[in-house]
Amino acid sequence: MASTGRAVSGVRTAESRGGTLGALCGVPTGGARPGGQIMGTATEAGRMRNAKIDRTHAEVVQALRACGYGVQSLATVGKGCPDLLVSAKGRWYVLEVKAEKGLLRALQAVWQSNHCAPVHVVRSAEDAVKVVAESGHARP
Repeated sequence: MASTGRAVSGVRTAESRGGTLGALCGVPTGGARPGGQIMGTATEAGRMRNAKIDRTHAEVVQALRACGYGVQSLATVGKGCPDLLVSAKGRWYVLEVKAEKGLLRALQAVWQSNHCAPVHVVRSAEDAVKVVAESGHARP
């Protein structure tokens, strides 16, 4: 399904219903995957907090890399910075990975309103691959 382009506090979202990741780029789905990983991130006050790199985040990174895209995790940057920077054929995509019903935190909304680039909110590996693929970059 296409990225809806629906604005949520100035953020483009990608929502997916149906389809398989395997059909997009041959990445197998299912199977056991390791649990989340905890990494420290700086807060605006300079204190450290634990940022959970959850299963969805790991699956998104794995799927994008399996499709041949460049992926840099920004999850430890903090201060509302989105989770991933993705490159595909000379274009950049900024992704915020959220759980199915996850909401943007206040700092994330502020970060997004202060920068002049779309941030795609994705809720699955399939969503993330579609954001890039539907921009005309199905495979690098």
